[in-house]
Amino acid sequence: MSTQRFRPLAYSVTAVLLTACSGASAPTRDHSSTAAVPTSSHATTPVASSVTTSPSTTTTSDLGQRFPNTEAGAEAFAKEYLTVLNSVHATGVVGSLAAYSTSECSRCDGWLQYFQEVQSKNHHGVGTFIVVREITTAMSRPGIATAVARITVPEAKIVDQTGKTVFLRKAEGNLSATLFLRYDTQWRVVGSRVE
Repeated sequence: MSTQRFRPLAYSVTAVLLTACSGASAPTRDHSSTAAVPTSSHATTPVASSVTTSPSTTTTSDLGQRFPNTEAGAEAFAKEYLTVLNSVHATGVVGSLAAYSTSECSRCDGWLQYFQEVQSKNHHGVGTFIVVREITTAMSRPGIATAVARITVPEAKIVDQTGKTVFLRKAEGNLSATLFLRYDTQWRVVGSRVE
């Protein structure tokens, strides 16, 4: 398998992870959003990067029960979403990743299709997809929250069944990733910004 096939889909974590849900056509570190800025108080929580979650065991109703329509629920959901992305990268199994974003998020759908392609070829990631150092979450009004994650993007690769590297992503260092969340029957990512 040629590594050329994966390069356009995974140039940077901004394309891969967070701007996937923004609907932007060309991700940049300065990607801006017109989403409302929260005016309420916020919580900051350090996050351990070694936590793993199986994306195949989560259901939509489960997400609604586990992460209530509160600031703490939004923060826990944002942590879970980022953990699931790490798990999908490591295992190559998409599972219920689609349950974490809305159908209006065309880039999320594109990223989901990318992970489905990786899964269909029995490929998976080696190395940590992202390291989440800290998350700060604030609600601007009931059902609308913003989570700002301080992340580190280390080198990572996609390998085939034999362990041969089919894509190598270079380390990008420290970034700030903002996830815009909305609650309907559960929290969902509806947009993002990376700086």
